[in-house]
Amino acid sequence: MRIAAILICLVLCTFGCTPLHQPLSRSQWLDLTTQRYSGVTKEQLISAAEEVLTLADGRDFNFAHDEAGFTASRQWMLYMIIASAAGTDVWRFSVHEEKDETLRAQLQISSMSSSVVPYQVIGGNSIGAFTTPAMSAPVKGTSTYKLFWYRLDYILGLSNFWFDCDLAFRLPKTDKWWGTLDPICCPANIKDIRPKPSDRKLCEGVKKISRPL
Repeated sequence: MRIAAILICLVLCTFGCTPLHQPLSRSQWLDLTTQRYSGVTKEQLISAAEEVLTLADGRDFNFAHDEAGFTASRQWMLYMIIASAAGTDVWRFSVHEEKDETLRAQLQISSMSSSVVPYQVIGGNSIGAFTTPAMSAPVKGTSTYKLFWYRLDYILGLSNFWFDCDLAFRLPKTDKWWGTLDPICCPANIKDIRPKPSDRKLCEGVKKISRPL
């Protein structure tokens, strides 16, 4: 029983201890993961999104590009007093052209992780280790997605405010701001670099068409 309790706690901590919320509806999910822009080229938008992730954790992100955008993966490890955890976060960013030169940007984030937990062998003094199966799931909540879009707006020149992780953690949890920030703000393995003026890809005439987040 003790081993089972430890495993349950570790898995919960690995995926983030998030209060329960009502699942997002289809329309809410699409609003959260989709933004529309005009006055910017497809390549400028993709480049700005890549810059957002590069600032979050430098070269730890591996980018695989295709015609629509990119898939970025980041491996991470956490060492705790009695256990360890490792995983991979995957960010899929794509841009699609619509009528009237509008661009539809879409973001999907998933995370896969497993844990290694030590235990004492029954009837002896030796120590064994149990590895939990790797589990992959979409990142739950709104905060990681919103923080990405806020930062993308800054890089594009739509905002003059850089939303750092310190502020993100201090915001109170509400129905509009909740969920894990680990993929973009985990203090143990994210650099969270503040951009220099030269990092901004200011696009004259760029506009955001989507409803406010």
